[in-house]
Amino acid sequence: MMRVEMIGSPLAHVRTPVMLNRLFARDGQDLRVEKRELDLPALGNQLAVLRRDPALRGLIVTTPLKEAVCAFLDRRTALVGIVGTAN
Repeated sequence: MMRVEMIGSPLAHVRTPVMLNRLFARDGQDLRVEKRELDLPALGNQLAVLRRDPALRGLIVTTPLKEAVCAFLDRRTALVGIVGTAN
């Protein structure tokens, strides 16, 4: 199964993965969103690991990583350049 990881901390209150997983299941997609508690000091190392994972299809980035993740992007949209954050 392919997956998208939601990274940030804290994530206990986040409902996005549940909602998206219901939609993916309803639509018969082989995709799942999983939460990964991740703090700022671990970001660079974890992104290096995730980039090598063939089952990973994307990230949902939340607090406190939205600004810091910009330093690791291969490409940036104009909007990311303007606001200085990425989801």
